[in-house]
Amino acid sequence: MTEICARWGFPAPDVAGWAATGHLTLVTSIGCVTCGRQPMAGIVEVSARDMMCMFRRHGPSDEECFVSRLRQPGKSEWQYITEPAEGLLIKLCDLLLLADEVHKFEDERELLRRPATAAGSSPRYD
Repeated sequence: MTEICARWGFPAPDVAGWAATGHLTLVTSIGCVTCGRQPMAGIVEVSARDMMCMFRRHGPSDEECFVSRLRQPGKSEWQYITEPAEGLLIKLCDLLLLADEVHKFEDERELLRRPATAAGSSPRYD
């Protein structure tokens, strides 16, 4: 998340907003938690909408928060965490973006477009 903000030149609340509206998917890697009777571990999707306290535009943002639901990649239904009862602690540094979505997002919005070069000799270095 931090790397993408620096790469695109946008603040974290913008990236979180795109994730909250479905343009990007936030994921993280977790140890085992229980959702109902089903254990869940590994790479899971987390909802940016559940973590907006970490992405405030004005005033201090929280560095971490508890989430109460997760989704397995490719699934449509959110699973509610039953164990641990307080939910899962997520830190900003734990959030990841899917590379395929990032590249598609960049291409669609021309975020990494190189500026046009002026006439004259070509630069010695790229």
